[in-house]
Amino acid sequence: MACLHRKLCAVACPLTCSLDTGLEVDEAGCWMLAPAHAPYAPAAYMHEKSELPHRAKAVHLISLLQTCRLLYSEAVHVLYSENTFDFTYADSLVYFAESILPDRLARVRRINITWTDLLNYHSKDVPWDMDAWLQMCAVLQRCTGLVQLTLQIGLLRRATDEQTRIVLDTLARCRVSGQFDLILQWPQTRCQSFAAEHAYPFRLMSILDYDVARLNYNERAIAYINHPHHWRAAARS
Repeated sequence: MACLHRKLCAVACPLTCSLDTGLEVDEAGCWMLAPAHAPYAPAAYMHEKSELPHRAKAVHLISLLQTCRLLYSEAVHVLYSENTFDFTYADSLVYFAESILPDRLARVRRINITWTDLLNYHSKDVPWDMDAWLQMCAVLQRCTGLVQLTLQIGLLRRATDEQTRIVLDTLARCRVSGQFDLILQWPQTRCQSFAAEHAYPFRLMSILDYDVARLNYNERAIAYINHPHHWRAAARS
């Protein structure tokens, strides 16, 4: 699920992604590849195995719930409580929270947030806007039904000590009844020593040891995007 001009849409990835190395955070760029979003993103992407462009298509899940009141009342709680919601920017989560009722937000049980310059190689260092991070954490505090929260962020490699403290202390106010992981671009030894010094409610994990397979994939994806064939495919869309 993603936000485009603050509207929700649902897009199915045309492939079963096999990049999972134990981390549940997925690439959320597939939704941008739908033809309707062509002005905002490339029209094709490289899959790990095939190295060929593929299309993403809208699945109109939200329209299904609008079919009738009975269907909506019986199925809407499943939409929020049984799905894992993936976001790639703090703003997307904030817009999502603004678009649904508070009790629906409280039903959300699983959230993954991937906001890192390893996956978004063209983005600025996170947090590019500290207010966005604070707003995101405020939304997470309203998600009172969370049983799993995983964040993969890339801010702390070059962040100041003050930025690091603000970011982690704010995130520590969120409450998760189950798995709560924060994955950073830190060596594993630093994650362990930092966790020992602070009583944070989340696990500190190193992306450098944990996500090598995904990093290799993204390096190949960047090479593909820069290949002339990619732009010819985008121009034909």
